Parts: sequence; structure tokens; C-alpha cells
Amino acid sequence: MGTIPERVPVVCVLVGHRYPGDYVTKLESMLQRHMPVPFDLWCAIDRPRPLPPSVRKIDASGWGMRAEGMRVTTDKLRLFDADAMPFPEFLYLDATLVIQRDMGDLLDYAFGRPEELVVVQDWSYDAYNTCVMRIRPGGDLAAVPRAFREGKRYDQRNPGDQDFVTAYVREQGMENRVALWRPDDVVSYRNARRRHRTDPEGAYEDLRRGTIVKFYGSPKMHEILNPLYRFRLNLFGGKEGRADASFWVRELAERWR
Repeated sequence: MGTIPERVPVVCVLVGHRYPGDYVTKLESMLQRHMPVPFDLWCAIDRPRPLPPSVRKIDASGWGMRAEGMRVTTDKLRLFDADAMPFPEFLYLDATLVIQRDMGDLLDYAFGRPEELVVVQDWSYDAYNTCVMRIRPGGDLAAVPRAFREGKRYDQRNPGDQDFVTAYVREQGMENRVALWRPDDVVSYRNARRRHRTDPEGAYEDLRRGTIVKFYGSPKMHEILNPLYRFRLNLFGGKEGRADASFWVRELAERWR
């Protein structure tokens, strides 16, 4: 069993063109409010980005994880490679999430687990979700990016990193190298929003329980906070759209900053 590092490396990945740099700025701000120990935020980028000077940059332009038909998130496979990561263990966070409370208990669990990887059980199907991970690169799971570079492929529901990691781990019988986050460590905004249409109280409770709220798929945080987006939902979305337009907007504005 491990212990929390004296200074925790936190890594995010900002590749492609979908998200602006202020996603990383807000991630750093949330970490400053909720990390109970010193940390450094590192961001893997594939092109120049106007990031805060306090955010350390990792050059991902030559990671070599791009392949035809695969999402740019496949670059995240290199997180398991010790040659790409300058620390023995770290916390990985997608930029598309909200941290809403003290992370001490989450960190205790993450760095106390003996497995190489702590990862989310996906909310929609039987796979790992790689939005939040504690990784010890360079162990047996370092074979994951090597296998991809060497041409290994699987039938995947989603053509990106998480289905590839799931398929490789299971094919190789490496499930004992992987631990899952507890249900309240990371919760899904999208699933709660769907529940809100029929059970508003339960939906708010689902999100209240989470240390981290992940926004997977659509919409993302900047869309929800856009008044024009909510206006269109109210006008054209019918009963479900009106319910969606009002859900967790105030809470998001308070916490994603």
C-alpha cells in the first residue's frame, strides 16, 4: 500500500481543437481550492497553448497514438509509458469535470491502492472510463501503448483509449493490476440529468454525493452555462428540454471557476 506523495503530480491532456485553454485554467483553480496537499498541474499538449505559467507543459506532439478512425483521446494511452511521464505515480484528470469538495479521501484511496491503475467503471457499458485515474507508469500496463503502436486493434464501441485499455487488460488477464474508484469518488452529470427528468430530488442527490462530477459526451460545461443554449432547450426541447435547461446550472456556475 502506498501513501500520498508530498507533492502530488496531477496530469491533464488537452489535444485536438475541441476545448479552449480556460478548461485547464479552471481545473487548476478547482485543484487549488480542493487539494489538501501541495500539487503540480501538468498538461500534455500537441500544439502551443496559452496556459497559465503555473501549469507545466508536456509535449505530446510526438506521442504517436493517432490512427485512422480513432479519437484524439487515444493519445491518453501514452500516460502508461514511463518515457512520457516524468514521475513514478500521478493523478490523471480529464479537463471536462468539476471538483466540488475536498479531495483528501479520494487521494488516500488512490495512492493507498497497490494496483498500477485506479480507474472509473463506465456508467453506460461494461468498460473502464479513463476520465479520472491514478497511474503508476512503466509497469505491466506499459504494454498498452506499445501494443497500440505495434498495430494491435479490437472491436470497440467507442474508438478511443478507454475501450482499448479495457480490451487489452482483459485479453492479457491483467484485471488484478486494476482497481476501480468507489461510486461516490466520481459521478456522472449526464446520467443525473437524465434522472432529473423523472426524479429531480434523486438526480441532485446523485451529484451531491460525488467528489468529482464528470461531464462525458454532450453537453459540456461551457454549453450548459451559455444562456443561448438553455434558451433553445426551453424553446425547442419539449418537456425534457425544459427540465434539462434548468438542471444544476447554479451549482455548475458556483463550482466550475
